[in-house]
Amino acid sequence: MGLIRDEDIEAVRERADLVEIVSQHVQLKKAGRLFKGLCPFHQEKTPSFFVDPDKQLYHCFACGEGGNAYTFLMKMENLEFPEAVRTLAGRVGYSLKFEETSAEKKALLSKQARLYNLNLLTQRFYEQILQAPEGKKALTYLSNRGYTPETIKTFMLGYAPDKWDALLTYALKNGYKKEELLAAGLVIKSQQESGRVFDRFRGRIIFPILDIQGRAIGFGGRVLGEEMPKYMNSPETPIYHKSRVLYALNWARSEVTIKEEAIIVEGYTDVISLHQHGIRNAVATLGTALTAEHLRLISRFARRVTLVFDADVAGKMAAERGLAFVPEFYLSSEYRTILDLVEKKELDMMVAVLPKGSDPADFVSKQGQADFEKLVSGASPLVDFCISSVLASHNLSIISERQRAASQIVDIIALLPSPVAQEAYLKTSAEKLAVSYESLMAEFNRKAQARGRLGQRGFESRGKGAVESSVSSRKDPGERVEREVLQVILQFGEFSENFLGKLTGEHFTSPIYKNLFLTLKDEFDREGKIDSKKLPESIGNEEVKRAAIELSINPLVSIEKEKYAHEILDRIKEFEIRRRINNIKEELRKINPQKEPEKYDSLFEKLLGLEASRRELLLSERREGR
Repeated sequence: MGLIRDEDIEAVRERADLVEIVSQHVQLKKAGRLFKGLCPFHQEKTPSFFVDPDKQLYHCFACGEGGNAYTFLMKMENLEFPEAVRTLAGRVGYSLKFEETSAEKKALLSKQARLYNLNLLTQRFYEQILQAPEGKKALTYLSNRGYTPETIKTFMLGYAPDKWDALLTYALKNGYKKEELLAAGLVIKSQQESGRVFDRFRGRIIFPILDIQGRAIGFGGRVLGEEMPKYMNSPETPIYHKSRVLYALNWARSEVTIKEEAIIVEGYTDVISLHQHGIRNAVATLGTALTAEHLRLISRFARRVTLVFDADVAGKMAAERGLAFVPEFYLSSEYRTILDLVEKKELDMMVAVLPKGSDPADFVSKQGQADFEKLVSGASPLVDFCISSVLASHNLSIISERQRAASQIVDIIALLPSPVAQEAYLKTSAEKLAVSYESLMAEFNRKAQARGRLGQRGFESRGKGAVESSVSSRKDPGERVEREVLQVILQFGEFSENFLGKLTGEHFTSPIYKNLFLTLKDEFDREGKIDSKKLPESIGNEEVKRAAIELSINPLVSIEKEKYAHEILDRIKEFEIRRRINNIKEELRKINPQKEPEKYDSLFEKLLGLEASRRELLLSERREGR
């Protein structure tokens, strides 16, 4: 079967009625030109989920979920994109046609296929070396670690010879080019003038990294001794993105599905030992913090995720951050997505800590499968565990320590989407801190007001049922202008060309807004227009996608469109000029005009020019009555 034609994807999207599709899952009511209802992606009592029938987009102003008919089906019915297109085509009675791949797509697919085949060749090469005489030392090492021949075969373990060009020579003889080996991350190019290319992995045990389809997409390597770095991984490549891959999920998927639980550990060796001892629902991250993408992937198969830390790592985290056992993702920008999964009951996030001095491989080897499963079954909910760990890392008999603990606990509770959960955790935490609930809630509201972000507001604003976007609630006036510029581009198509032609990425300070602007500019340059219906598929970054959908739906209140558009364009230009002026003034303050007169004069001349541009812009606004 070929690729679904782009025109068919568009035709199905045009024929679909998003209001009708969403209504099969959500009770919608008319609200002006929009429809609203309770969000199906998180629990709420006040409707914050809106569907725009004109733009055929949906957006929840509370949790941030948004998209079009395809993304709604993908999320609600757990479908991949091609499946969503076929499903929707069936519902609207449209017959899909499949096309031969274009020359450009063929080239891309051919390049990717070559990389997959090159990785397969590499995987088999390293496997053969492990079983050959030069792999004897590595094979002995694995045997001493307790790995059986069956385990070594199952996980396709191999050995990279301690030579500079063993793989390079082998791959070249098999018809691959140096450029392809570089693209696959299998070789490294010297930074010296010679530009010599040599094998990335040398003298290391090799752990192939497979995707969910079982294709080799990357490799991990471990030294036999204690040299550093002990572990080395493939870099990001066109087919390997570590934030989207969990090691061993291809082997663990069926067991994860049956048990509805995934156990996440830190390393390859831990996963392999667990599988060998019967814990076959274990997976690992690949040298990166756990991301929302990892958890979206897991949520397709599991209802519960247990993070297993060894006590040494957990203790180090406590010492360095004062938030014991809090994983890296806990305070990241992706955490809202993770909490949404938890709140929807798609995932229960748990934490288990091993006894001091044990890692998962050691523990299961010495204690056995039953004791490890008992440890996992006794895991604590993520939030409970984080709060308990904060309390344990402070001497609560000292008032200043108690204040610090309270502050950290409030920061954790503020990230919870549910006000009910927030109130419950504030009450139990107040008891443990030996302070009144009222004083802890006052601290919570004080910090929430200072942040002014969704999910971290006080109970009063929540009690009024206010619906506020995490994007729109930022208070920086420059960011508000950037936001309104993007709303004009997305909602008032007649001004898009003017805005996109006169502005650059330098006019934006918010990384999300800058990314969105550049994406829209590329889209306009390529297509000659911006189709907001296609945004959910054309934007890869989740935060940028959410911003795009929210800014497409959230209406601008100005009734004089042309005057408003000119005004907001001038304002963003003025903000950009003002930033450049402030930067130059800062540079001038650091320069001694006596010692660097030429540099000082040059900067001062630029400053005068920018001040003149700003005055002209302001005068132009006054002349035109803006």
